[in-house]
Amino acid sequence: MRILTLGLLTLLAFRLLRLSSCEVLGPDSFVLRVEAEGFMHFHDVDALERFVTSAPSGRQVFHEYIRKGQLQKIKLDLDGNEARLAKYPDPLLIADSAPSDASAAARLVITSHRLPVWRDMTRLTGSPIRHDDIFVANSSNRSKWSVHIILPTFFVNGAAKVRKFTDNLLQLPFLQHFRASGILDEGVNKNIQNFHLAGFHKRSDPSRVKVIRTSHSWRDSLITFIEPGDVELYPYLKSSAAPVPVKVPDSPSAQDLDQVVKLVVKRFPFLAFHGCVAGRDDYDHLYPSLCDVCNSGSKHTSDNMYSVWRGAAYYLHCYRASDTAEPIKIFEVSAKKLKPPSRAALLAARLSSQSSRRGLYLWTSPSLALPPIPLRFMRMSDLKTWDGSLATVLILSGRHSLAHGQKALFAGFELYLDHASVSFSLCANPRLIISPESLYKIDSSGYDVIVLDEFETITQNFSGLTMRKPALCHNIYKSLLHDASLVLALDVSLDTSGVTHLQDLALIGSENSCVHWNRYLRNQREARFYISNNRWNSELLGSLESGLKVYIPMFSSPETALALHQKLESLGFRGHCFTKLLSEVEKKETFADINSAVRGLDYLIATPVMTCGINITVAGFDVAFAHFRTNAGIFFYSAYQMLYRVQILCSQRVHILTDLRRDSLPVFCEDLLAFIAHCCNYAKFPKLEEAHCERILTTDGHFVLKLCPA
Repeated sequence: MRILTLGLLTLLAFRLLRLSSCEVLGPDSFVLRVEAEGFMHFHDVDALERFVTSAPSGRQVFHEYIRKGQLQKIKLDLDGNEARLAKYPDPLLIADSAPSDASAAARLVITSHRLPVWRDMTRLTGSPIRHDDIFVANSSNRSKWSVHIILPTFFVNGAAKVRKFTDNLLQLPFLQHFRASGILDEGVNKNIQNFHLAGFHKRSDPSRVKVIRTSHSWRDSLITFIEPGDVELYPYLKSSAAPVPVKVPDSPSAQDLDQVVKLVVKRFPFLAFHGCVAGRDDYDHLYPSLCDVCNSGSKHTSDNMYSVWRGAAYYLHCYRASDTAEPIKIFEVSAKKLKPPSRAALLAARLSSQSSRRGLYLWTSPSLALPPIPLRFMRMSDLKTWDGSLATVLILSGRHSLAHGQKALFAGFELYLDHASVSFSLCANPRLIISPESLYKIDSSGYDVIVLDEFETITQNFSGLTMRKPALCHNIYKSLLHDASLVLALDVSLDTSGVTHLQDLALIGSENSCVHWNRYLRNQREARFYISNNRWNSELLGSLESGLKVYIPMFSSPETALALHQKLESLGFRGHCFTKLLSEVEKKETFADINSAVRGLDYLIATPVMTCGINITVAGFDVAFAHFRTNAGIFFYSAYQMLYRVQILCSQRVHILTDLRRDSLPVFCEDLLAFIAHCCNYAKFPKLEEAHCERILTTDGHFVLKLCPA
């Protein structure tokens, strides 16, 4: 059995320890994510406004507010320029006096309208709103002024209510002149936005990109559209109150959402679940059948059945039926049943009633003690429960390619892609590898061990485009974490905020938790960024011709990776190319002893099929050439994961090919600053004049950027 290499950052916990530094947020407090500084806590809106307005000239922070309650927030987006403002006689013309003073002028005008705005808002919402609660976020620059009037303390529960509110908002008399003059950005206000990143969707036009940067991951910046059924998470809110059993509301739970589809298929075997569209569950006809809804006497043959929730009941409808036709009730949530006791309470009771032998396989007692078995020698086959039986294990992979690599790595595990089954269970699949998008197929929780392979990638997937059922999958994800006795979180970029989020997600305290965090410190390396493919190729060939052994991580397609492999082979160099096109036998044989497989090579091309558990620790690689140019786009965390698959580089130098126009890694000067600040505690840099620069990690964990010669 392949040893599970935990050279990356590893978190071990029977339950996840809540950091003592976590702060309990009051009902009127704010958390603001600021680039380079991380997350900052403000007790009131005045303190928040003072901080934002004092930001250095030319550098805007990303205005994001996280508060207890629903994530839907309301903002007005006002934009203007000289030509537009000069066309209409309006008090806003004061901002046209001097472009350099646009920021102050716009703020002056908006402030003068604060009172009428709040009066109308109070009338719309029907609830008293304090005059001083308004916040003006200024994103102006020299070419135009842009102001957001934000209601940070006002929340609307539900997407439909948000749309209705914004439609009413745009009808206010105060806003009609702004609408007529084209200053009010109605497209922004009509959409349901959780402070969508300003300028991010305009990055194809460099002249319109604002100096506001983020990793575009929901855990860090919560950038997403809120639609019905989407995940509503509050990852940085802490609560010290003990959970108590409460009545289930008249709404479906995660188990209900998954169960109703099975009930429909069981009751109507001629139907097959097709997918969820606009809040409806569509069903296909497997063969012609009579319809029990429309009673037309004719047989239906195609997509003509759908189901929707009405309060606590689930009804089956027919597309051909009239509006007066009675739908079929499939399921109804019982309002009398109680939620089971929290997993935290159950686990605490189990730990308190058992001896210290419970920690025999990992640590000596449920406290902050190191495990008796070194982490790098721990095998998946050694994981057992306290009574000596084999542990049930669920491996959650951040990407499909990772899942393929893990199947080759761990014998005896089932891969969800190899099964035609629509569901998995603890009894039928005790050792399973699955992706976050397919969690809705799991019927039951209760796995002893949960392995989170590339935790940051898993976290991002819950708001990704491939996530079909985000709310259901995330609820199952939380249930799995609550039930597990051991959680292994692997990620080279795991930081304090990530650990905090994972601990909050598990809803468990320190009285029954044990955390071992190895805080893996990456080697001191310097990086050069390239936007020229020819120059990157020239440097790569020069390194190989000089006798250096090269590691080449790539995020491009398997065909592109193989093309580079064939080109280098034709020049007489020896190497391997690992892509998802490898057979299962090749993966198992290669990844079982990866260090032996890469000895004697001139180069190694690796794609994401090399997962977290496959790390090259053998010395011999001299330099890394990272090909991070891809039309699909990549994220910072994924790039760091691939860069550090090879943990030892003799020259400690990395050459990175990237392009801001097509992926998420920056190459321009100001973007490089944001890129470094995102993943580091501190960044010190000179005035950069071109894309090529050196990025050095010092021994104390800080980064320094140095300009490279052209």
